Amino acid sequence: MRTVLIVLAVIVIIAVLRFAYAYINLVYKRQDVLNMLNKMYKIIQKHYENINILIDSLQKAQMIDNILAERIDNLKQEAITLGNSISDADRRIAYECEIFKIAKDAAKKAYDSADDNLKEVINSYLEFDNKVAVSAKLYNQKAQKLKTTVEVFPMSFIARLLRIKHFDFYRIV
Repeated sequence: MRTVLIVLAVIVIIAVLRFAYAYINLVYKRQDVLNMLNKMYKIIQKHYENINILIDSLQKAQMIDNILAERIDNLKQEAITLGNSISDADRRIAYECEIFKIAKDAAKKAYDSADDNLKEVINSYLEFDNKVAVSAKLYNQKAQKLKTTVEVFPMSFIARLLRIKHFDFYRIV
């Protein structure tokens, strides 16, 4: 009788340890999948931040361009009205040329900055495609492992008890 109790105790201990192992395994695989989803989210978020930086840079460059075009039109009109007095026109044009040079340098810096941002965004976009593809592949592998684990007996029984379900696969469009 004593040996039967010892055998039953060993069987119960093995069952409890197996259940604990199954639980830890399921939770680990589920967390692995969630971590991959979080990583993909961060990649996508960074991509959209870069696009917003590019849009802001291009808008600033366009504003400077519009201001310069308006200023040039005003200079032409003033030069026409000052045409009778050559000395006034020469001084005014020299002064405006200096302002134009400063504005042109500012516009060039804005466009260079926009170009740098554009290059960064293009590179980021290419990296984004690669990162999403790699992350999606890793996610799908981890989701497949979880799905297989959740569907195979006895883990399926334990997964149902713990309400752990598999995740859908990520489709790359």
